[in-house]
Amino acid sequence: MGLLDRFRRRSGSSQALPDLPSSALVYHDAQAFCRTAEELVIVSVDVDAWRAITAAAAAGRTLQLRGPRQRVTILMGSSTLTPVVDPTEGWIIPISEAQRTQISTLTPAPGEYDLGTLAFVVESA
Repeated sequence: MGLLDRFRRRSGSSQALPDLPSSALVYHDAQAFCRTAEELVIVSVDVDAWRAITAAAAAGRTLQLRGPRQRVTILMGSSTLTPVVDPTEGWIIPISEAQRTQISTLTPAPGEYDLGTLAFVVESA
């Protein structure tokens, strides 16, 4: 049991950090930033990172965005988990199968994409 697991057990949080697949796609130099607004998780990305997200969603593959501001991992088809911040891996955001399908059909263009408790803000370069 790790330090964070002991803390979660003492604080009453039973949410364990998800295991990340070793075969995740990695997009380097991503301009990605996560924040929360009450129940909503907002992921701001540039158009190139959004293209990588839509392609990973179409392929059903986990994607890790690595950039100078934050690291964001998007787990495709993981509807039972909630978004968490791992001290090593950064944000880990599970995407349900329905959200994955919806993302895979979206245009890789600037805009705001609302997916329930998750939103993507795609900014132009």
